[in-house]
Amino acid sequence: MDRRWVAKVLEGIVGPLSDLVFLGEGHFVSAWLVNGTVVYRFAKHPAAALSLRREACLLPWLAPNLPLKVPRPTYYEISLDPMVAVAAHNLLAGETLTRQQFTALRYDRQDDCVAQIAQFLMAFHQSDLELARQCDVNVRDYRSYYSELAHRFEQHMAPHIPNAGDCNYVRAVFEKFLSAEVAQLRSNALIHADLSVPHILWDRRDAEVKAIIDFGDMIIADPAADLAGLYENYGPKFIRHLMRHIPSAYLESLIERVYRLYELSWIDWAVDVFEEQRQERIPLVLEELSRLRRDAPREVWRAMLPR
Repeated sequence: MDRRWVAKVLEGIVGPLSDLVFLGEGHFVSAWLVNGTVVYRFAKHPAAALSLRREACLLPWLAPNLPLKVPRPTYYEISLDPMVAVAAHNLLAGETLTRQQFTALRYDRQDDCVAQIAQFLMAFHQSDLELARQCDVNVRDYRSYYSELAHRFEQHMAPHIPNAGDCNYVRAVFEKFLSAEVAQLRSNALIHADLSVPHILWDRRDAEVKAIIDFGDMIIADPAADLAGLYENYGPKFIRHLMRHIPSAYLESLIERVYRLYELSWIDWAVDVFEEQRQERIPLVLEELSRLRRDAPREVWRAMLPR
């Protein structure tokens, strides 16, 4: 988005600007910091506009009951051609907590950070689902979603995998999941659905998690999916810490679900790469696919179990 155009749109909302800084963009939004205090996120397409509207509908109601700060957006629709959708929230202080920074912390500091995230997850996963539905948050139908993904895999990715063993590994994941494991999943909680490094903010000096951001993908689904995102971003040691703060009577079966959802989420991303013909990513995808196939019989998910 052109800076001059963005400034003109924002001046129609907030008046004269003393400062405008581009923060970054993704597939859904372009983010700008206004006057050093307020983040404005511009939707790039209709699906992104719906996502911003959901956040603005739900998060202000949830925020007072959550142990970590979250955005409390206000949603705007600007009558231009085409219509412009924007959401604004106060800038939340903190820097992203990287895997390297987490690993470098002392054991007790690691446990403190994980405990804060665990408390947030338990509170967020207990959110009022009726309120979420009123804000048009979707419910994940796992069988339908991954049946469609299996079809997309065969159509767009399978013909381009040179190693037959890697291709058969993906097919085996789908077959086992859809024939038996999907019945163990329950879409009974509001989840963030994108708990990744850019969305967890912390204070390096105090080694404290301060905020969780970017709820554009939130959905009603199985809580294990949020743990799968944390496993992908921070590794098994993080989940071992986490499980000490999230009680479960069926710990081993939960961890198995976490790993399976991690595999399926990765396959989902890989299929997107082939569908969108992102040629620069394909060698990385094929390398990672071979690693996942080699890991499968070793039950690497057991590394997440507390010791």
